Amino acid sequence: MPLVSTKTDRGFWFLARFLALAIFVGLLPLTYVTQAGPRFVWTVVIALLPLSIVLLTYYRWRMLCPLAFFSMLGNRIGSRKRSRIPKWFEKNHYLFQFGFLLVALSLRHLFTNGNIYFLSAFLLLIVVLAFLTGFFFLGKTWCNYLCPVGIVEKLYCEPKDLKSDYPSACEQCHGCKKSCPDINLEKTYWGEIANSTKRKAYYAYPGLVFGFYAYFFLYAGNWDYYFSGAWTEEINVLDKLNASGFFFAASPPRWLASPLTLLFFSIASFLVFSALERFFGYLSKEAAVVSYRRHYFFVLTSIVAFNLFYVFAGAPTFDRYPLLHMLLRIIVVSVSFMMLLKGIRTARQIRSNLFVSKGLYAKPIHLTN
Repeated sequence: MPLVSTKTDRGFWFLARFLALAIFVGLLPLTYVTQAGPRFVWTVVIALLPLSIVLLTYYRWRMLCPLAFFSMLGNRIGSRKRSRIPKWFEKNHYLFQFGFLLVALSLRHLFTNGNIYFLSAFLLLIVVLAFLTGFFFLGKTWCNYLCPVGIVEKLYCEPKDLKSDYPSACEQCHGCKKSCPDINLEKTYWGEIANSTKRKAYYAYPGLVFGFYAYFFLYAGNWDYYFSGAWTEEINVLDKLNASGFFFAASPPRWLASPLTLLFFSIASFLVFSALERFFGYLSKEAAVVSYRRHYFFVLTSIVAFNLFYVFAGAPTFDRYPLLHMLLRIIVVSVSFMMLLKGIRTARQIRSNLFVSKGLYAKPIHLTN
């Protein structure tokens, strides 16, 4: 259980976690018994997820996340000695998380977008994976190293929440991560600012988001297929696996076209942001410092990915309610602006500390409140 300060706090968070868990568990029968389940899950619940993470703040979301609950439940069962994640995995975990997310999005295209049986099985599989990770590994191994939502949480909330809050650390630290974001998100951010695998995953993420939605067009040949929500009603997914994956070509088949599309746009996104970062490094002396330059581009990728997501996410359902959709767009733009201001304010703090008597800091800079 996360560390909270008073009995009132404990009571509040117990109730909040219970409600979040009840909503998530309720999705399982909903997706299984009604064809409206996939539309609700993908165009309402998942559509509101990134916005909820940012507004709730990183620490609060980490305390509420249902998958984190199942992971910690596995941690509490039995008295067996649990292991730490291997060092090679820890070093490259951002790429593994990104790969997990890419596979999950490809499975959406192929199986879970419209088929109630595959969707319910997928949700159950994620629960089992979170539980087993907690059963075999220390602490928040699932949250920190495996959960595909982990990249989304950190990219949108780093280097610190829009509003400071008490941390979501475990009551007793298990040492599952050298620098734990649940203890100090900002310290972890600056400690990882020069991490090459984190850079690759973050720079590729906007392309992954766009590639996911672009594939609906590349498959059907029009945007009506996506915005109408017809894809949430496709039951015969197995019959379409070997069908043409692109509207303009007879091959490759759909099961190959989807992951190739996601991979292509992810690589393209990484190359674009990498080129922009290198160019920015030539513009000013401050930009030569990795922490300064990298921070700007992490902020940029978060803003681009966030807004790309909300160009499409939720539209098949929210388009039916124009006023509600307009309200959602206003909130998204407002939150994006707050994220940008937070990033700029942090960059100014970095700049004020860049110069010393004989030059620039060469190491990542940790800022305190």
